[in-house]
Amino acid sequence: MKSMKKIHLILTGLLLFGLIACSDDDDNSDSHKVGSAVQFDASISEMSKEKTAGGAWTSGDEIGVYMMRSGTTLVVNNARNSQYTADASGRLSPVADPIYYPADESKNVDFVAYYPYKEVSNFLYDVNLKDQSQQSKIDLLYSNNALDINNGVTSVDLNFLHKLTKLIFNISVGQGLPASSLNNMKVNINGLNTIADF
Repeated sequence: MKSMKKIHLILTGLLLFGLIACSDDDDNSDSHKVGSAVQFDASISEMSKEKTAGGAWTSGDEIGVYMMRSGTTLVVNNARNSQYTADASGRLSPVADPIYYPADESKNVDFVAYYPYKEVSNFLYDVNLKDQSQQSKIDLLYSNNALDINNGVTSVDLNFLHKLTKLIFNISVGQGLPASSLNNMKVNINGLNTIADF
């Protein structure tokens, strides 16, 4: 049986995306009039199943959600980085007040969301991968599939994709590489960022 050492690293690569393409503008014209509360169901894409075993949510996972006028950068009803938690099935529950649809049913909205939740400044999510001992805590997921949604939609599906890359090195002993050489082996990768803004 071959000796093998598996090394897991999460890399940012060129992480030059904006969390959402928003300005600091808000559309609070309906802030005193709201429609029904929005219900969210979150899934992790089949191509993005590394977050947890089987790609499922862990009960209590914290997610940030934004609601904007459809096709614009205007945040609606102060739904800016609203904090939700997921259960194991992906159903989201608000930590404080839920997001409400605008009262004007003729105005559709877009939703964007991300995991894991944190305080965000100027729509930039700061990524820090220096400590990778708990990779599920730094595994950035992002959803922007829920576009042009109207108040008649009772449950909004948020489909999350990974925004970081995970590299796994499988190193086996062979000619010129004895089993003892795997002890305390380290891999260094140069030229990739561990800190970035998303």
